[in-house]
Amino acid sequence: MWDVPLIMRGKFTLIGMLWLACLQTAFAQTQLLGNEGFESTSSAPWVLQGTGVQIATGSGAYDGSQYLSMGNARGGVQEVYQTFTFPTNLIGATLTLANETVSSDPNGDDSFSIFLTDTALDPLLELASTTSATTASWGYSSTNFITYQGSNLLSSFAGKKVDLLFYVIPDSTYGNLTSFNVDDVSLVVGTTADIPANDDFTNAIMIPSDGITNVVTTTYASREAGEPDIVTKQGGGHSLWWTWTSPAIGTVTITTSDADFYALLGVYTGSSISNLTVVTNCNGYKLSTGLASVKFNVTAGAQYQHDQRLDQLERGGDTDPRHQHLQSLRGGHGGQCFAHQQRPFHLCVKRAFQGADQRPGQDQPG
Repeated sequence: MWDVPLIMRGKFTLIGMLWLACLQTAFAQTQLLGNEGFESTSSAPWVLQGTGVQIATGSGAYDGSQYLSMGNARGGVQEVYQTFTFPTNLIGATLTLANETVSSDPNGDDSFSIFLTDTALDPLLELASTTSATTASWGYSSTNFITYQGSNLLSSFAGKKVDLLFYVIPDSTYGNLTSFNVDDVSLVVGTTADIPANDDFTNAIMIPSDGITNVVTTTYASREAGEPDIVTKQGGGHSLWWTWTSPAIGTVTITTSDADFYALLGVYTGSSISNLTVVTNCNGYKLSTGLASVKFNVTAGAQYQHDQRLDQLERGGDTDPRHQHLQSLRGGHGGQCFAHQQRPFHLCVKRAFQGADQRPGQDQPG
């Protein structure tokens, strides 16, 4: 008998061999904007229009020494925008920025909006908005305004030339008492090149008997048609697959690690997505750590499929599915392992939830 502990930075001895396996989500950082922190000597490639708009300098910046400040004037319309072109193989996009609202306007009706527009500045999408009625100190905000739909489907914005527009309407009387400040603007996109190779069951990564160290992206992983639920009433999302064959009779332990999301972990046997048999599974939401862990007996030569799925709920204030580590196994009994919402054994790991409206401590089905 032998034991295979699958833990972050873990290792085990198997017939005199050491094995370490780690799955860490990563993400492509294709940045489409320039002068994101407004630190250049000129505002370009940003275009600034309207009285009161300025690149401010000093200790008030969120990062560095300069930042964009809008408002600061009575009435009028202010526009700050930058033109860029989406890649032709676009599947996802995320806007992130630091912002603060400082105001003593008694009316609280100064407005700040963020739009994705065409090159004539006609709105295509409203990405965010606020007013001076809600003041806030510096903090980060993020929105996934283009989400991957799976099956290699491209976004309708693929290849389009557009503008990111900051749009402010100050109060006509007290608008000079409000400042909408922006810093560290980032617009990161994902393309078909960022889809994990083991997104689908048929492309499960084979784990060698002496183990594997693997860095993968779950941001643009998807749930394929016919994929089983790892946990009843909990479909999960962003799944990936691995396969592993046991070299001997023994016990295997698989544990996810360093997860920013609640993980679903499933182990299956079977040759296709339509005929998988559950070996074991785990819902990380049920554990205080949010990590998923399974332990099961194996038979020499048996092949297992692993499915990992990641929960999109916040853990530690981070809702990004990219920050997930999976510790995998080593050995030799035919199996597959994958990080996904829920997958057959083959190993599958997923996010436990698709929405971000559930928090630790709330009731969870299944």
